[in-house]
Amino acid sequence: MSTLSLTIFGIITTLINFIRGQGCGPGLLLTYVKMPDVVPRTAYTPTLLYNNVPGVAITAECYNRCQQQPECDGFMVDYRQGACFRVRLGSQHEDLIHTENVNFFRKVCLRVPQSCTTRAWPIVYTPNYELLGNQHTVVSNIRDKCVSINNINYH
Repeated sequence: MSTLSLTIFGIITTLINFIRGQGCGPGLLLTYVKMPDVVPRTAYTPTLLYNNVPGVAITAECYNRCQQQPECDGFMVDYRQGACFRVRLGSQHEDLIHTENVNFFRKVCLRVPQSCTTRAWPIVYTPNYELLGNQHTVVSNIRDKCVSINNINYH
């Protein structure tokens, strides 16, 4: 993983501390970060959360079920199986394994603009890719500012 990928992933995972009891701090929203085509390497065995016939949309149902369970740190949607699995994460920094047709949604607390509060996941994190744009902002020594800056500019 690149340094930028590790930094962003580190920011996301440190926010996990806030959600262990399902409560977020003031001004923070309990939401998800979508990570396409990866699954976490974890010591815990994923638990079936929901399944249906392959090809039927299940992400919303998985989202709602995980949202209601304090022990659900996130969920994986396996589109080939038509199933999703609850994930328990054992450490702050989980390794991510590239897996086609599976999306991982990690539960986090984020400060998001009002226009993004209705989104199921305001951030999509793709390992090993770099976000390039017209705005060049340098943020030094502040771990959560990068996510905040990206959220402000997210449409």
